[in-house]
Amino acid sequence: MPKAALYARYSSDLQSPESIDDQIRECREFAARKGWDVAQIYDDEAISGAAVRSRAGMLRMLDDARNGRFDILFAEALDRISRDQ
Repeated sequence: MPKAALYARYSSDLQSPESIDDQIRECREFAARKGWDVAQIYDDEAISGAAVRSRAGMLRMLDDARNGRFDILFAEALDRISRDQ
């Protein structure tokens, strides 16, 4: 079965840390409907989407992607991965 990774992020103190749990739950449900095993979960808390270098979860995810540790990445929305500012 293909391996999926999940990525979740919230960007500021104005957003709730529970937002990450909600995003992960939605992504897990989606992956299950598609028949994908979740191999890894990455997250970044209270970090802007514009600053990739300061996002430890994103950097681990990129390294794992380069090393073939998962086949597909799920995120609740595209702006959780990156913002074009």
